[in-house]
Amino acid sequence: MCNVCIVVFFIFLVYITIMLTAYSFRKLDIPGDSQKFEWHFLIPCRDEETVIGQTVEYFLYTNFPYGYFG
Repeated sequence: MCNVCIVVFFIFLVYITIMLTAYSFRKLDIPGDSQKFEWHFLIPCRDEETVIGQTVEYFLYTNFPYGYFG
């Protein structure tokens, strides 16, 4: 039983070492530009009478400058 614990612990240490190594050598992300994309918003329509008005008002009065509401 103790041998199994040692093997599992060793595998865990190898796993953590691989994760930390991969994370330390990763490249930093360059911030994206949202203007280069087309943003489409899908409005859910289940129980339309109760939620559609509030959902549309939320999208109209919230600042989504590059959104497409079609």
